[in-house]
Amino acid sequence: MEKKTSLRKFGTDIGIKIFYGFIRMGGQRAAYGLLYFVVFYYLIFSAKARESASHYISRRFPDASSPMRLVHTYKLILNLGQVLIDSAALSIKGTSAMNPTCPDKEPLTQLFNDTRKQQKGVILMISHVGCWQSALSALNFIHMPLNMLMQISQDHNNYHLLKQKSSTIKVIDADGFLGGSVEIISALGKGEGVAMMGDRISNKGDNTLKAKFLGQEARFPYGIFRIASATGAPIVVLFARKCGRADYKVELARVIRVPRGLGRKKESYQEFLEIYVSAIELYCKKFPYQFFNFYNMWEV
Repeated sequence: MEKKTSLRKFGTDIGIKIFYGFIRMGGQRAAYGLLYFVVFYYLIFSAKARESASHYISRRFPDASSPMRLVHTYKLILNLGQVLIDSAALSIKGTSAMNPTCPDKEPLTQLFNDTRKQQKGVILMISHVGCWQSALSALNFIHMPLNMLMQISQDHNNYHLLKQKSSTIKVIDADGFLGGSVEIISALGKGEGVAMMGDRISNKGDNTLKAKFLGQEARFPYGIFRIASATGAPIVVLFARKCGRADYKVELARVIRVPRGLGRKKESYQEFLEIYVSAIELYCKKFPYQFFNFYNMWEV
């Protein structure tokens, strides 16, 4: 399996410190100004950056000429850089650096209230689109304990940011015992919310299913749907879209209800995975430069 590549790895410690300095002195706007030149540099001189973006770009824009693919690549990396700057600004300046809104607050409130009455938890399925930190911060109206599943060893920066900015969100380590599933099921059984990524696979075991995504089969994890079947928890698919300098819109894309007792056969969860993948695909068609999976998920 191909090693996952993150555009974060292309920066140096000195470069990151420079961006932090720009944020402290001039805010996100100043850091964005520097970013335009940095992205152009990587686009021209880093074959690794171009290759990492090409897996998605070639499938999202299959008919684009070579020069246009460079334009699409520039826009994609630029948008990722802006999201990373926003995340850094959140760490430096606090919640004033980001303004997330949730237009679907009313249906989400109703859903959380209903599950609370049924003594069930809720699975919040987030993805590598926009800024997932803003999705969590925009849900302060639900009044439900939240847990976040993440690979601390691979995503330690976000882990420390989460611990620094939120004492109410418990982190479950995906590299822990049974991938954290025992803690997840326990949290859902207590009527809590569990947030996890739905669009990135781990290197542990055959925990994936194939689904057609942007014209070609790709691999996605299906364990989320198995947990939903075991616990009766609904899956709430949320996308946090950047729509301004510091503005994010957190939107309810789907509510997926997996029947109880589907068992261990992975094929039982195919149709529910495809509902999620269709939501991701629709998002990519509307906002092509805010999907940030920089590895070949189509290499099946």
